[in-house]
Amino acid sequence: MAIPFDQKLRVLDLYAQGHSTNEVVEETGISKGSVISIIQDAKAGRFPVPDLRERLQETHALAVRLKKEGLDLSEARVGFLFFKRLQ
Repeated sequence: MAIPFDQKLRVLDLYAQGHSTNEVVEETGISKGSVISIIQDAKAGRFPVPDLRERLQETHALAVRLKKEGLDLSEARVGFLFFKRLQ
C-alpha cells in the first residue's frame, strides 16, 4: 500500500526537526524501511518539492545541533527574532 503524500511530508517534517529515524517511526507508525526510503528519496531530489534536498539536509543538521544544546527549532526562532530586534 502506498504511503499518502501528507504522511511522507510528516516524515520529512519530523526528520527536519532533528528526530532520528527511530523516533519518526514511533511518531508516525510507518515502517523503518519506508521512513528511510522517504528520507533517501528527498535527499536524492526524487521528491516533488523544489529545493527540498538542500533545505532538508541543512535543517536536519541545525535541528540536531540545537537538540544537543537542549533547544528546538521554535526556541531557536524566538532567540533569533530577539537577537534581530536587539540589533
